[in-house]
Amino acid sequence: MQNAAAIADEVEATIERLGEVASALRASDAGAVRAWNDSARDDRRRLLEADIEGGPVHELRVTVENRPGVVAELAVALGRGGVNIVDMRLAPAPDNRTGAITFWVAGDASAARARELIEGLGFPVLEQG
Repeated sequence: MQNAAAIADEVEATIERLGEVASALRASDAGAVRAWNDSARDDRRRLLEADIEGGPVHELRVTVENRPGVVAELAVALGRGGVNIVDMRLAPAPDNRTGAITFWVAGDASAARARELIEGLGFPVLEQG
């Protein structure tokens, strides 16, 4: 409660930014939504890199079938290959038959190794800027 005013200000600023995104979505303003998403991605990367040693954080997105064990298969392969996963996100497709697993990996060499291991298992990898 000692920081209530400052926290409330940040909550209101966040609500305002989310309102802008909602308006852009309703207006089908793909450019504004893309810019907001890119900014959020960059903010996330900066937060991750602030706490991580090993180089820049790479975002690797992998398209997968929705089947038992696919997350473990990829995570175990990366672990056995000496790749540290800084962060990970799962995003199912609307039909729940496929989805995307996004891995954040620190360091250029680790990202290259992760790509090699994932592609070696037969999964396509898209690296985000």
